[in-house]
Amino acid sequence: MPAKPVPQAPLPFVVPEVIEGARVRLRRSRVDDSAALHRVASDPEVMRHVEWAAPRHPGETTRFLEGVDARWAAGVEHHWAVIAKADAAVIGSVAARRRGHAADFGVLIGRDHWGRGLGLEAAGLLVGWLGRQPGLERVWAAPDAADARSHRLLGRLGFEAEGVLRRATVRPALGPSPRDALLLARLTDGATPVERGPARGAMAPVTQADPTVAEMEARVARFESLLPTADYVDAAIPGCERTTWRVLGDAPGAPLAADGFHLNLVRCAPGKSAPLHNHLTREIFMPLSGRWEIFWGPQGARSLTLERWDTIVVPPGVSRGFRNVGSEDALLIGIAEGRDPGRINWPQAVRAAARAVGIELPVA
Repeated sequence: MPAKPVPQAPLPFVVPEVIEGARVRLRRSRVDDSAALHRVASDPEVMRHVEWAAPRHPGETTRFLEGVDARWAAGVEHHWAVIAKADAAVIGSVAARRRGHAADFGVLIGRDHWGRGLGLEAAGLLVGWLGRQPGLERVWAAPDAADARSHRLLGRLGFEAEGVLRRATVRPALGPSPRDALLLARLTDGATPVERGPARGAMAPVTQADPTVAEMEARVARFESLLPTADYVDAAIPGCERTTWRVLGDAPGAPLAADGFHLNLVRCAPGKSAPLHNHLTREIFMPLSGRWEIFWGPQGARSLTLERWDTIVVPPGVSRGFRNVGSEDALLIGIAEGRDPGRINWPQAVRAAARAVGIELPVA
C-alpha cells in the first residue's frame, strides 16, 4: 500500500498594499474611500451585471470597507482602491480571492472613466501580480453571459472561455432569477492563449446567452465614428501620406478588442504609399477597392499587384510596404498578427528620407 503523501506547507503569499501602474495605482482600500466608492457602486449601469446588490446608502459602503482589514488578514479577500494618477482620485476598486492553486478576481470602475483603458490597466496590474505568485496556477472570472464589456476586457488580458455555468449566479440588478455565467480563465504558465492553442478536440459550448441589441451594438465599430490615428509618423514623409483607422486590437484607439491580431483600415490617394517597414510578426493585406502594389525586400525591389479582395501574407523579418497604383482613392485592410506585433522599424533609407523633411522616426 503506498504511503500517504505528507502535506506540504503553504507557499508564501505576501500581498502588496500598493501596486503601481503607468496611469493607475492599486492601493489597499480603507474607510476614507467610502464616498468615492459609494458613487461608483450606486450607479445602476456600473452594477448591472454585478453579483451583489448595490449599496442602498453610504453607510453600507462604509461598513463594507470597515471589514477590509479583517478579510485581508484572514486571506479571505484582498481589496484595493483604483486611483487615477492624473488627479489622485479614487475611480473604482479591484479584489482578488485566492483558494489554493487558483484565484478569482473582479474589477469595478466608475462610468465616468470608461473607455479610457483605466479598468484594463487596473485589472492587468492585478492579474499580472497574481500570475507571479508561487503555487498559483490559475486565475479565473465568471461574468454574466451577456456582459460583453467584461468578456472584452478579459479577452484582452489573455483569458480563455472554458464553458458556461448554467443558471449559476443571481445578478440583483437584473432580477431574482439565476443567470448563466461565462467561465474564463488564464493559466499562469507564461503562455498566452495564442501560444498554447486550443485544447485538442475543444468544441464551442452551446449556451443560452442572448445579448441585447444594445450590447451587440457595443461590439460594432461604425466607420463614420472611427477617428484617424496619428500614430503612423511615417505618413508625413512626402509620397507616404495616408489615412489610417484602427478597428481591432490592443492598441490605444482601437474601438474593438481582439486577441492575437490587429486590424486597420488604410486609405491612400493614387500614387501614395506606406514606406518599407517591418514588424515582429506576419502582416496581411487585402484591398477593399482599387489596385495596390505590395513591395518588399531590403530596397523594395520586388513587388506584386493585388486587385480588390486579393490577399497576401508577408512573413516576419521581411521589410514591406504598399502603394495605391490605381487611378482613384482606395481602401486597404492591414492585419498584423500577434498580441504584440512589436514596434514598427524602418530601413535606413526610409529614416534618411524622413530626416530630410525634419521627421525623426522612433528607434528602439
